[in-house]
Amino acid sequence: MVYNEPKLFYEDGSEVNGVVTNYKPPLPSFNTIKNKPLKGNTRFQTINGKNDTKIKFSLAFNIIDCGKDSYKKFLSHYGDLFKFIDEWGYTYTGRLEPSMDIDMPIEADIYYIAVEMLCNCEVSGI
Repeated sequence: MVYNEPKLFYEDGSEVNGVVTNYKPPLPSFNTIKNKPLKGNTRFQTINGKNDTKIKFSLAFNIIDCGKDSYKKFLSHYGDLFKFIDEWGYTYTGRLEPSMDIDMPIEADIYYIAVEMLCNCEVSGI
């Protein structure tokens, strides 16, 4: 079996020039609706519908080797739609959650941006 590296693309189809690291496979995103009465136990509402998908990963940008421009481009498009292709070739389209975590463990040579992508499709990518 051949392993393909997961890749992230901008909405126009061009590839994000960063390496996907710390990738965790897509998981369903369940939102639980609950009502808490003043006296008594919580009551949960059953939802018989489809769920969204969340994908957690980090993007690594090598700032020394012209990664500065790629990093700035990524930040300027952060609120746009992205396409994510996982290791099996499934395509997910969604937005990155507003919160992100930036880490620079190697004296600012490489920027790691931890992100979470919310996709409006099932875990199968459909």
